[in-house]
Amino acid sequence: MSSNDIEEMRVIKEKLLSEARKKAENIVREAEEKANEIIRQAQEEWRRRYEEYKRQELKKIYEKNAQIESEARLKARVIVSQTKAEIIEKLFEDTKRKLEDRQFDVKKSLELLLTQSLKEASAIKKIVVSPKDKKILEDIISEFGLKNIDIKENENMIGGLIVESVDGVIIDNSYDTRLLNLKEKELNEIQRLLWGE
Repeated sequence: MSSNDIEEMRVIKEKLLSEARKKAENIVREAEEKANEIIRQAQEEWRRRYEEYKRQELKKIYEKNAQIESEARLKARVIVSQTKAEIIEKLFEDTKRKLEDRQFDVKKSLELLLTQSLKEASAIKKIVVSPKDKKILEDIISEFGLKNIDIKENENMIGGLIVESVDGVIIDNSYDTRLLNLKEKELNEIQRLLWGE
């Protein structure tokens, strides 16, 4: 992978993270306002009960207050946590949509994926590709000087490619799988970048 490719990938990553961070900040701010409202309502309830039963049941009300606030804080944390999870899911949905809409250099992407695949499989027997990318892949295979490769279409793929070597090794460089792997392996890093966690 050339330094231009790495730089382009870094720029795309930073752009996606920047957009996601802005969206995330707005959504998290709204979630925190909702959480603060829950806490405020819980505190108002506590004050009402405190004044009503002050003389006779101060100890019971105080304990109840601690329980109410604890539950409200738990609810608030759950709301914020769910909202963050929804934001990350939306980020991946947006990324998937951008992949589907081909908002990037598809040929360059397929060239990189094929080059990576060739490092893992010396002799390729078959490549599975999205119907949208078949013609581009045929051109790339010709440019690479590869021969006797069976190209199969998979309507369910967003893009990328799945390579099968002559000895049966399958290298899945489909966008679907790469996005899923990114989500599984980099979730903590994404959360840290978005919210400093």
